[in-house]
Amino acid sequence: CIAAPSGVAYAKSDSSLVASSVTTERNKASVNIDLKGNTGIWALKFKVGYDHSVLKLTSAQNGKVFSDNDVTMPDSLDKDEFVFLASSNSLKNIEKSDTVLTLIFKTVDYALEGKYPIKLTLVQAIDVDGNVTNMGTKDGAVTVFYDTKKDDIIFDKSKKQGIKIPLDSRKNIKKAQIKKIQINKKKIKKNDYTVDTDGNVVISPNYLNNLKDGKYSITVE
Repeated sequence: CIAAPSGVAYAKSDSSLVASSVTTERNKASVNIDLKGNTGIWALKFKVGYDHSVLKLTSAQNGKVFSDNDVTMPDSLDKDEFVFLASSNSLKNIEKSDTVLTLIFKTVDYALEGKYPIKLTLVQAIDVDGNVTNMGTKDGAVTVFYDTKKDDIIFDKSKKQGIKIPLDSRKNIKKAQIKKIQINKKKIKKNDYTVDTDGNVVISPNYLNNLKDGKYSITVE
């Protein structure tokens, strides 16, 4: 950890840590944590928080402010918060303003679409003389958005229509022959679907309209 001695002075600074705001591409997102307006630091520690039910951190890459030998990366990426810790091996302040850290996220399967915050918490920044540097933070965000694939079934809730799910082109299937239907592994009630004369399962619009925007897995047994 980094700690300033008792009676330490506080250095004025206009520097700040800024997390980028990005939209997912192919279920992945790359978030940069940038140091802006750097007036001189020697060591830096901050935390990054995010919604684990939506985003999975798969990689953390050191940026261009500290050298790789200056940085102590956490031993695990699945902790509640990612902790960045770095202290320079030089006896001079680092005055470079650039990307400090890049975090690569993958969306959790069938996470709901929406904007999810990337929260920064500064623990401490000090200069080479041990003075604490006041530094602002600005949170970022990851917007989860799904590209439509060829075989995806798209429904517009505003049209209040059901969706049809073909059952391997089989005919004359009755509702009683279907054991269960699950959406994101959660069984739906029998009055939330029907089977038409062509053997398609039809999910009712009343059920669909209660779903939040996003991508869902549907299984029929």
